[in-house]
Amino acid sequence: MLALFWIVISPAAEAAVYLGSWNNTTFASTGALRIELTRTKSKVSVKLDLDGPVFGSFDPPVIPFSAPLDSKGGGKFNVKGSPLGDLTGSFSPTGALTMEIVNIPGGTLTEFRFGGNFDLKRETFKGTYEIDSGGGLFAEGIASAHVRKAPKITLPVVVKFTGKSASATAKITSNSKIKSVTATTPDGAKVAVKGTNSVRITVSKITKARTRVTLVVTNADNKTAKKTV
Repeated sequence: MLALFWIVISPAAEAAVYLGSWNNTTFASTGALRIELTRTKSKVSVKLDLDGPVFGSFDPPVIPFSAPLDSKGGGKFNVKGSPLGDLTGSFSPTGALTMEIVNIPGGTLTEFRFGGNFDLKRETFKGTYEIDSGGGLFAEGIASAHVRKAPKITLPVVVKFTGKSASATAKITSNSKIKSVTATTPDGAKVAVKGTNSVRITVSKITKARTRVTLVVTNADNKTAKKTV
């Protein structure tokens, strides 16, 4: 149900794939989302794939469309006759989105209203929606998606030494949950880690003047990052 996930790509990006899901909290229905997008300086092109019982009905085919971008990176869109109905809406360069769908196939549902915000730096999205029928509010729900990518490890600038031990803190950023953090050394010392986003690295029983430690981080998307300090 989310025709505008394409706005979350940064100005420097050219293409990205956002994966997530929509969830109807009134009727407990759900489905997968896949948004394939390509961006130039003046236009964004999108292929939107919504799986599952969208609006309680059919699984629509992929919906391709494009929209012009203004000088600030925002704009308006208007798509007539899509398998979901007629789409109109707007977005801001910072990621705020509003969207309406009317002329929904089937004749039972009259309007779909959607609003949400994108974290443009983390490449994630969270939003809510409402669906009306002729008698008023019919259903409501939530939606989310993100670009699946490896975590980022920022190594410590300062390492604190005490005798044959050392400690430092590395910072981990990821747009999905951190699943595991491990550290190893080939230089005979003992290494321990504690934490996920702020990782405390402790090295003991150091026997070499230069002791290398490799930090490996894996997130919920099974994407892995590795760095050695």
